[in-house]
Amino acid sequence: MSGGVITVGEGNFCAGVATCWASASDLGTASFGDKAVQLKQLAGGQYAVFVGAGTSSGYRITGKCMSQADFAAMAAAMVKVPKS
Repeated sequence: MSGGVITVGEGNFCAGVATCWASASDLGTASFGDKAVQLKQLAGGQYAVFVGAGTSSGYRITGKCMSQADFAAMAAAMVKVPKS
């Protein structure tokens, strides 16, 4: 996965957008840590998964310059570290 880029976001990233991710292609199911999610392909060959779109506690991860399998493995390996 040389040169691959992963971006993780938290928050209301689809606020007020009823068609959030509508232009993304569905690639099936995947995991985002311990959560079941839909794997999407965005324009430009990027991959994405999201949890709770449109909520203040939503999460998203996007990846580029990597294979679908590498992206899915990285998303599945994500864990939320509790505040101490």
